[in-house]
Amino acid sequence: MFIKATTNSAGQTYYHLVESYRLNGKVKHRTLLSLGKAGEDRMDELIAALSKHKEILTILEWAKSIEVKDTYILGPLLVLERLFEKSGINDILESITGKHPKLEFDLRGLVFTLAASRFVRPGSKLKVFEHWQKRFYPEMVTQDIGLHQLYRTLDLLAEHKDEIEKALFWRDRDLLNREVDVILYDLTTLRFESTRTDLGALRQFGYSKERRSDCTQVVLGLLVTPEGIPIGFEVYPGNTFEGKTIQDIVATLREKFSIVNETKHEEDRCIITWSRVRAERDRKAREDVLDKIRKKLSKKKITAKEFVSNTTYQRYVVGLNDNKEFTLNEKAIAQDAMRDGYFGVVTNVMDMDAKEIVENYKTLWIVEDAFGEVKGTLRARPIFHWTDPRIVGHLTLCFIAYYCESLMTKALREKKLMLESRAIDENIIDPRPLTVLEAMRELQEVRAIPVKVRSTTMWVRTDINGNAHKLFSAIGLKPPPKVLRLTKSENVVAQA
Repeated sequence: MFIKATTNSAGQTYYHLVESYRLNGKVKHRTLLSLGKAGEDRMDELIAALSKHKEILTILEWAKSIEVKDTYILGPLLVLERLFEKSGINDILESITGKHPKLEFDLRGLVFTLAASRFVRPGSKLKVFEHWQKRFYPEMVTQDIGLHQLYRTLDLLAEHKDEIEKALFWRDRDLLNREVDVILYDLTTLRFESTRTDLGALRQFGYSKERRSDCTQVVLGLLVTPEGIPIGFEVYPGNTFEGKTIQDIVATLREKFSIVNETKHEEDRCIITWSRVRAERDRKAREDVLDKIRKKLSKKKITAKEFVSNTTYQRYVVGLNDNKEFTLNEKAIAQDAMRDGYFGVVTNVMDMDAKEIVENYKTLWIVEDAFGEVKGTLRARPIFHWTDPRIVGHLTLCFIAYYCESLMTKALREKKLMLESRAIDENIIDPRPLTVLEAMRELQEVRAIPVKVRSTTMWVRTDINGNAHKLFSAIGLKPPPKVLRLTKSENVVAQA
């Protein structure tokens, strides 16, 4: 780079800052800056002009050696790291590792990577091996994970499932010194994209809540506190009848968590309530079903197969046994109409009034919401594993991920944080609470970027704003420095 004087046709001379470069083996010049008109005693002005453009010159010089090849996901990892530490998951996994002295990989690191992938884009363990471990900020995840190590991690999670559940439950009780009076329990089904049933006891055909009679499944029973914090789960064969799980789950609660008192069956209470709103809802739901049945009955050619997909259809149709003269079962319809609006609860709780028992029962929507997150956001289904231990290990991983999500949800609700949205600002949609899903969507855009300048690599992060920052605030997490770390020739020389 040098200063060059050029003279125009009018005889006026100008100074230019010029750079030399090679093109096709020939040396060429290009003008970077015009420094003004030349004249007597203009050196001071020239120096001033150079000083004025010093920052530009520095940037131009740096630009030649700057290299930015890729970005890495950072935001969700920061939140998950905080929750692993705060909830005690790190301590639990460290304790499990200590029981396997010959373990040749970082159990905590692999569980963290697997859990992070369920928040970013849930998929198979093969997808984590092939793709996601390379997309996360390398300083926060275990690198170069072998696929066999991911499967071995599931085996260990299955082996220590009860230990993980108990440790999380009792740590929470110790920290908050809270007694658990009510536990919410419900069941759902999780399908496999397969029809094989010869690889274990769990994969079986059964009644599918997803209406997928073509797939094998397992039955998942989930235990949740009224605050939405999961405390445990059990997995049953896919052909298990729901009622048969109650005795088992009660025994689990008593033995594992010491939170259930036994009473004799004859001493149970039955509480019956009725509401006009529920009656209207029941009536409308039945009429919707009957309208669909009437449409089927109006067809010219109809067989019993038209009604086998729905047990309610079978209840409301006469003639299915002999496959002829199909008509509405008016008697069954009238019987069901008499029960519209009634709601019953059978319980062994004796020291709680009826209203409080019913109110607690109605909080079962929390379990339904939990199933929605486990099956939807965290994509526990379809399950891609074959053996029973791998199935339990996969669900234990989903349990850990949902436990973290429930802590985030609890923190957002306690802070009463609202969603930031342009649609809300412009009155297109109503104001609504901030959810983990919305916050995590923005957190995925928080990236770590390696900027290489000559032999030094500077890892910088993008800004954390809006809903992502609100989640940071809710869980008591401060954003890290803008410069995450510096490395020189692959060796760390400084860290923020």
